[in-house]
Amino acid sequence: MHFVDVKGYYQSLGAEPAFSPGALKRAYRERVKEAHPDTGGAKDGAAFREITDAYEILGSKDRRADYDALCRSIGEARSRRAPPSQETPKNTEPKPENAERGRSPKSETQKGAAGAPPETDTDEDARRDLPEPVRCKQCGTVSAQPRYVVFRRVIGMLWRSKERRIRGVYCRTCADQVALRASLVTWLLGWWSLPRGPIATVHALLRNMAGGETPADRNADILTQQSQAFAARGKPALASVLAMQAHGFRPDPALVTLMGLGDGRKLKDRWQIGGLSFFLQALPIGLFAAWLLVWAATALYALF
Repeated sequence: MHFVDVKGYYQSLGAEPAFSPGALKRAYRERVKEAHPDTGGAKDGAAFREITDAYEILGSKDRRADYDALCRSIGEARSRRAPPSQETPKNTEPKPENAERGRSPKSETQKGAAGAPPETDTDEDARRDLPEPVRCKQCGTVSAQPRYVVFRRVIGMLWRSKERRIRGVYCRTCADQVALRASLVTWLLGWWSLPRGPIATVHALLRNMAGGETPADRNADILTQQSQAFAARGKPALASVLAMQAHGFRPDPALVTLMGLGDGRKLKDRWQIGGLSFFLQALPIGLFAAWLLVWAATALYALF
């Protein structure tokens, strides 16, 4: 499993992602004692605040799950980077007879066709050092507007309802597919428990139909990383738009430089409510509402 401690929360607590809640709490208490200004820690309390901020996230079950999902998604994206190519051994064969100018006919033709000198090891190293763009969890593509989205799936089990949150970084197309699958399972299996089943089912269906939940901090981090990746690859206009979107999720003065790279053009927001996925999820609700209206009208007609 590829895991990147994006904000260093686990490092601040001296903990590991595999720690249980109890072990995490013990690690937090030990670090707090060491870093508290009254017990020998830094007088400005910077380390103490860093530890308490980290535990505020990791000490919450839901917020820790969201953070872990983000770290795994970014770790998986970085792991897809191609391994460094091994250095090609120099050719020790004799040069062809017609290579009077110190180059083979093949290399001369390639240079003329490409119009540029061959790539050097320094260029290869520089390309590997570029910030890695975030990829879709499902299809693995680099999307211009990725989002960290949470969908809900509910299964009724007579005496209780089992609700699962499906988290991940997706492109819009894959997010629609995940939402449709979650809603379909919820439509078929979510109602069969009382009293919570119908309430949880309706809540999950409406959430999924609206595009899922998009936690602000997680999406700000993802869009910032994507903006930096595009800026490093010579796409300033796109980097600027993504920085603006990140700033919309969470205002950050550090994004001002990236926001100033663009030329004023805007990027169509692919995450607006609507489209085929919205229609397919809304269709059963519309049909059910229409059936209720027909039934009510028939009942009133029978009475009068």
